[in-house]
Amino acid sequence: MDATGQQEQHTGNGGGDRYGVLLYYKYAEVPDAAELAAFYEAHCSGLALVGRVRVGPDGVNATLGGRMTALEKHVAELSSNALFEGTDFKLASCDDPVDERVARECGFSSLSVRVVKELVTLCSNPTSAPPEISSAGRHLSAAEFHSVLQNVAGTSLDAVAYAEKKEVVVLDARNVYETRIGKFNVPNAKTLDPEIRQYSDLPSWIDEHAEQLRGKSILMYCTGGILCEMASAYIRSKGEGFENVFQLFGGIQRYLEQFPDGGYFEGKNFVFDHRVDLALRPLLRQTFTSVCDTKTEIAWLIAPNSHCNPEQDWRAADVPFDPLQYQQQTEGFEESYTYLENAISHMGSFDGILGFSQGAAMAALFCRQQQKICGSPKFRFGMFCSGYPAPVGDFGNEPIKLPSLHCFGNGDGHDKQIANRASAELAGLFDQDCCSVVEHDMGHIIPTRSPYIDRIKDFLSSFL
Repeated sequence: MDATGQQEQHTGNGGGDRYGVLLYYKYAEVPDAAELAAFYEAHCSGLALVGRVRVGPDGVNATLGGRMTALEKHVAELSSNALFEGTDFKLASCDDPVDERVARECGFSSLSVRVVKELVTLCSNPTSAPPEISSAGRHLSAAEFHSVLQNVAGTSLDAVAYAEKKEVVVLDARNVYETRIGKFNVPNAKTLDPEIRQYSDLPSWIDEHAEQLRGKSILMYCTGGILCEMASAYIRSKGEGFENVFQLFGGIQRYLEQFPDGGYFEGKNFVFDHRVDLALRPLLRQTFTSVCDTKTEIAWLIAPNSHCNPEQDWRAADVPFDPLQYQQQTEGFEESYTYLENAISHMGSFDGILGFSQGAAMAALFCRQQQKICGSPKFRFGMFCSGYPAPVGDFGNEPIKLPSLHCFGNGDGHDKQIANRASAELAGLFDQDCCSVVEHDMGHIIPTRSPYIDRIKDFLSSFL
């Protein structure tokens, strides 16, 4: 039942000089963390690898990027070291990082090797001793994990001892940003999503919900497996009634490799490198050439449950156009909000936020939610063009305390998409002491000619 001895080391498949990403961790006693860190610094630099390596007395956690041949050499070198025996090296080829900003903010523009006190911090209280990693839950391979879920869902007559013949609960060890864009959904199974903001909040959640876990078979999962190691050990440390804890070996990433159609996992898997999130269906891309001969790549995300033909051309709708259709569009706001929250959380701080049309509605809703949770938006300013109040969420009576610029068509009906009164209503939701409004006669666009562009520049000059 322990997948450690069953897993195959994936060292590539003739990736050649394609770009790749390598993820792995290893819990083991490290005699000299500084010496091992120095090895990583020299070895990875010599192979032109970038990314993050954390070395502690309890092991190693690494996320590396580079050419596939270089990554394969790195795996071969570590595989010859007894310290890394049984390590699950997750190596996958992918596109080169094309967005330098995203690569930089994800730590994929340079190599960072650091010595840390522990690989992951389960409890932020320094006086609390971490659980013994040797008590971690039993590993289930992706196939075994899926088999148990099939049995619970009633679609299989065979499973891994039906998780010791006890009621099964599925527990997500990730934070709320990751859970919102993708998670396991199993018929007939109780799925627990702690919705924690940070990993160190998980022990408190486990303590408060212990009765939901007592006497159950607990199937835990996370992105790549490392979070479940310590968290499962913490659950088992609670003693009688908490012995039956299992964890998905290799995490969601290995599961989706085994079941590329998603299996019981719905949505996207957030990863901490330049890929950001891995959708179950790929992006469709098309390159256009503008009048300035500048090539622009536009990507569409196809919803996982969409039945449209992604290869067909655009065509005119066979129904009359409703200029107020945006007022009934409520689907997708939750997914968009989750993506923004996730990206901003992991990609660092931003000076401001800009949204256009539905994007402006989403940006305003996001700022409002930040104010409710954190006391104020995390931006220095916001620009909302041809926006409107989102038909979901609760803006409340308190104004959004953010310097804002609202740019939209004037009352003469020049903007045929969003009513002038709707954009004015959105502007009214912000603190009027630091709210600027630019009305123009150029339609459903962001104007780029004077005098409108000059007012936009004046606003931005106060912050940039």
